[in-house]
Amino acid sequence: MKFAPQSIATSDNFIDPLLAKGSALPPVGPYPTRHTAWLLLAVLTLGGMIVYIHRMIFSVVSASIGQELHLSDVRIGLLQGAGFAFVFVLAGIPLGRLADHVHRLRLITAGSLFFMVGTLACGLAAGFWELLFARCIVGIGEAAFTPAAVSLIADTFLPHHRGRAIGTLFTGMVLGGPAAIALGGVLLTSAQAGEFRTLALIGELAPWRMVLVITAAGSVILPLLTLLLREPARKQFGTGVDCGEAREVGEAGDVNWRILGPLLLCCALFAFGDYGLFSWGPVALAREHGWSASEVGLAFGTISGICGALGTFFGGVLSDAFARRAGEPARLIPTAGAAFIIAAGGAMFATGSPFLALAGVGVWCLLGQLAGTSAIISVQSFVPGRFRATSMSLVALGNGLLGIGLGPLAIAVVSDTIGGRAGTSLAIATVIAPAALAAGLLAIYVLRSARKDPGVADNPN
Repeated sequence: MKFAPQSIATSDNFIDPLLAKGSALPPVGPYPTRHTAWLLLAVLTLGGMIVYIHRMIFSVVSASIGQELHLSDVRIGLLQGAGFAFVFVLAGIPLGRLADHVHRLRLITAGSLFFMVGTLACGLAAGFWELLFARCIVGIGEAAFTPAAVSLIADTFLPHHRGRAIGTLFTGMVLGGPAAIALGGVLLTSAQAGEFRTLALIGELAPWRMVLVITAAGSVILPLLTLLLREPARKQFGTGVDCGEAREVGEAGDVNWRILGPLLLCCALFAFGDYGLFSWGPVALAREHGWSASEVGLAFGTISGICGALGTFFGGVLSDAFARRAGEPARLIPTAGAAFIIAAGGAMFATGSPFLALAGVGVWCLLGQLAGTSAIISVQSFVPGRFRATSMSLVALGNGLLGIGLGPLAIAVVSDTIGGRAGTSLAIATVIAPAALAAGLLAIYVLRSARKDPGVADNPN
């Protein structure tokens, strides 16, 4: 594909030194300056962490909520998982389509205000139905963030830097879970010790309510920081030029579903294994090996947190490295390679050793996040500019339906079928290892199909 001289970025744009040395991926279109690009990424990464803090903070105070409001475990489970996930997934598609056609930073600002109000409402709720409604508001607000954020990054960073940037965003999200547990624990302990009793408006609230209200109030930093950012020009698929307001450019009709469909399934299979492992891995360690809750939490949480963050970040870095050397479809090479290795990590649960099981957790979290991140980044290489946010909503839809909906359930069904003392561990291995192998085969299929399509193989955007 040829590029006219005027399409090359000027000295005012974000230019990587490699491009001056004859890189195969020349800059296309008016990209923002380096300072502007990294400021946007820093704010969005912080935003991703805040989003996950709001999503997970509820788990820290759920026991206190159940005790005060007399809620069953089933109702708490609905508030934490299914009730939230259903609205989050359902709202994702229309909000993704909206992000492809409106000012994305304003959409993120509105979404952040939504989930802040939702968390605040949780802290003031009088019963189950008020809590469920408030959690739905949180889900709607959070559904607006990731599609718009990934679309912004794709239009802000040059193609061969896009993977590292999106990987950084996802790393912030991965760290948001542990941050929620740590922050929530500190706030709840302080509230129970009476340290917030002198604060106006919230001093008389129950400790768990204080935690949610303080979390909501502190998150106002995100909509304020978005005011410092500028909306980048949208890039047209295959050219990198400004899309302007042309709705006909880069719509769903331009999507190669023969490539995108299997790739979305590939991403969903990684989520299927993730949710299954995280739902039942701690249970297996406690049930079959007699570990206490604190031992399981410390070992499982530390390994998964560190390995997950590293895998997510380096998934972006490797994605860029392969794309720079072998073209955009090559972003799927680390996905395929890592998928076959994590299948072995999943199978380690079947050994009966708790330490090999934890080693398997490390392998799965490190390379599974690497594979999943590079797969999601690849999605942006295969869709038009006006379909970027929608494609991320489709990723979230597949991950929600297959991951949240079926991953934990599949392991439970297999565990009940197998039975016995080692039933849970064997069920984990039986379910997640084949899922990883299937994801790897799909990545290879997409890679081969994309290389046969000149429009994809030569796409620099």
